[in-house]
Amino acid sequence: MPETTHVYHQYVLRCANRMARDGLKQALSDCGIQTAIHYPTPIHLQPAYKGRLRMSEPMQITETICEGILSLPLFPELTEDEVDQVLTAVRIAFSGTR
Repeated sequence: MPETTHVYHQYVLRCANRMARDGLKQALSDCGIQTAIHYPTPIHLQPAYKGRLRMSEPMQITETICEGILSLPLFPELTEDEVDQVLTAVRIAFSGTR
């Protein structure tokens, strides 16, 4: 709708797998940057939904994606300098140089 705007709730990266995600999470933590894994378990595996969802086949893609997602800092008070710090740390982590 025209009068609405995005809430920029999360900034999520998708890594190749859990090991890559955990490595990035640790690398950012080493730089003093907090991250989060907001949705570590897909909805279809949540206890509240057990037996309530009809699935014709396993949701392996969803489960794989959940193993690789990582949320970076995102909040209204985040400064441009802090954004640059996060980006630099991510670039360094992905390049393998620390």
